[in-house]
Amino acid sequence: MKKHSLASFVIVFLVALPISVNYKRQNQDYKGEVRHNFMKKDRENLLTMENIEREILATSTDDSRVIRKGSEQLGSQIEVFSNVSGKKAVITCRQSLRFPDVTMVRITVPTIPDFQCDVWCYEDELGIGECFPQPDGTMILKHHHPKGAMVKTKIVPQEGIVDWYVTITGSTQEVVQSVEWVNPCWQFRHAPGFQSLPDQFVESYVNQCFIYTDRGFTFFKDTKRYPDTRKPDDDYRNTPPWVQSYYPVWREHSGQLEAGWGISDDRPIYSIIGIVSRDMKYLAAWGGKKSNRLSQGWHDCLHLRPLMIDYDEKTNRTVSHFRMYFMEFDSVKLIEQYKRDFSPPENPERVD
Repeated sequence: MKKHSLASFVIVFLVALPISVNYKRQNQDYKGEVRHNFMKKDRENLLTMENIEREILATSTDDSRVIRKGSEQLGSQIEVFSNVSGKKAVITCRQSLRFPDVTMVRITVPTIPDFQCDVWCYEDELGIGECFPQPDGTMILKHHHPKGAMVKTKIVPQEGIVDWYVTITGSTQEVVQSVEWVNPCWQFRHAPGFQSLPDQFVESYVNQCFIYTDRGFTFFKDTKRYPDTRKPDDDYRNTPPWVQSYYPVWREHSGQLEAGWGISDDRPIYSIIGIVSRDMKYLAAWGGKKSNRLSQGWHDCLHLRPLMIDYDEKTNRTVSHFRMYFMEFDSVKLIEQYKRDFSPPENPERVD
């Protein structure tokens, strides 16, 4: 009986061993597949979000039904608001599946065909924020700065315009003024008429971006651009340079950094940066009172980097305003509107 039991045990063990090994292998393959499909799942969620937003724009009644549908499909991945109508931009907010510590704001603009852009709020020290959609179509974000300040952003859509109001509060003046700027990353990867095309990043995207210099409206293709010093000069991303920073005339030029983006010799005279659609029919721009640098980066993105300079001693806070413009391509009309909005000096202070 004992011999029979021992033989049975050996047989069961020999049969179970390959099953166990195969299970472990399958489990490892499954984990690998999960890792492989992680970005794919993020893309699927983005596509679902886009479909929901398109349905919102196409729905003239009972918008709350669409909102509930969106919440059921994506849970906390998207927050939308009701009362969407007319030609005002649609603001949504989500946390990225791929980058869970990133808060993304999507802006869908009905006045430009098939246009939507994303804003990473914010790069640098602020990290993830809380989103609070409002019944009137505005969006409020709240971030906690590591030095103790509260950063509150109110995003207000209008027809052809989206206003941003950033309020910094804290226990002391030192805490409030520790937030010298915010760094939103404005991305065009989901705007077919503006996004870069495969293997044509410079030709289809960089060359369409612009600033205003002493020469007036200036495309980046008409500026002096330097290589990214973290890569060899003959790297394909440096021939020509894919990314660049532009220091305004009121900031001292640092020269080229030992390890960083190239810094152009061309100097913006206003704190406004933008892009023109490839068909040259539309533009999107972002302007503010004063920036410490304007930049264009890898993610089909632009950076305004506005300074938080309007400190109020009575209330111990700063309130800064910057504005997005979405319109038909007219560089003169754009800069005239910008000047009315921010009253920049005709002859800005210059640091050579």
